[in-house]
Amino acid sequence: MINGEKIRDLRQGMDKSLAEMAFYVGVSESMLRQIELGYKNPSVEGLKRMAEYLGVTTDALHVAA
Repeated sequence: MINGEKIRDLRQGMDKSLAEMAFYVGVSESMLRQIELGYKNPSVEGLKRMAEYLGVTTDALHVAA
């Protein structure tokens, strides 16, 4: 499961807007907001692009077990 709160915290820590990250990842702002709120999960490719944008591994974006 993806940790949407961590994605949001990392994005905000970089002082990037939802629109900037959504554009880079290739999803709508609405979809990214739903991912950050934990309502949706990104595709595998979307997860990879998020990790790249945020400068972390994809494992860092998962909820710790």
